Amino acid sequence: MSLGDKLYFDGSSLTVAGTVYATAGSFTGNVSAGSGNIGGWNIVDGNLSYGTDIVLDATNRAIYIKSSTWASDGVQIEYNAGNPRFYVGDGSTKFMKFDGTDVSIGGNITALGGTIGGYVIGANTLTTAGAGIGDSTQAYAFWAGSDTPASAEFRVTHAGALVASSATISGALNVTSASTFGSTVSITGALTIGSGGSIASDTAGAYSFTDSGGSIAGWTIDDSGNLYSLTSGTPSPSPNGGMVINAATGSSSIKVYDGTNLKTFFGLTSVNGG
Repeated sequence: MSLGDKLYFDGSSLTVAGTVYATAGSFTGNVSAGSGNIGGWNIVDGNLSYGTDIVLDATNRAIYIKSSTWASDGVQIEYNAGNPRFYVGDGSTKFMKFDGTDVSIGGNITALGGTIGGYVIGANTLTTAGAGIGDSTQAYAFWAGSDTPASAEFRVTHAGALVASSATISGALNVTSASTFGSTVSITGALTIGSGGSIASDTAGAYSFTDSGGSIAGWTIDDSGNLYSLTSGTPSPSPNGGMVINAATGSSSIKVYDGTNLKTFFGLTSVNGG
């Protein structure tokens, strides 16, 4: 049966040429169209598109939003010959891309929860068991040894103040202002006191060292090789009451003074008394 060249039925298939208008209807079986539109979508051979904004590309097995050019401004999801890939971004510096092998992200990432590399993401922290990192709203920038930052054996404030219960330092330790060590400090290498520096006990008179000498338990050390304990004065020029031990090469000696009088002298070549 046929109606001119517009409608033809061969007993099993109905073929319609031209536009079909209907207010309602139902179909069973397959419906195919090589062109036209449905619900605002354009039907083009191999594509279903909404203008150029969204394209469902059956030929290339891809979905495009805004642009069909890979890694350009918009969204591209592609079958890619069995190695699927996707891109969403501005085509420049802000994007998320999976190229079939690796994931790349451009721009800032903001997350208020989740995990990354074993760290739990908090609103202001990254934490794992016994350690963490805090932003500027937190008291500590880094900590380790406790889940509570203020109790951690190692912690550093945002101002750079360090608290550590123990430390091994293989390089130089430079102290540029007064510091107090509340526990034992073991030094296996050399301890060097720089110009203007000093080491002192918090107990008055116990010991004190500078770059030019010092004192310990009532004895004074100077940069001329003398260790002495005098009532007053110095080994040179005015010793008064006490003992002076000099370790200068070639003139080592021990001198004992009664007032300003030298009473006993032990030297490299002589022993005197009086």
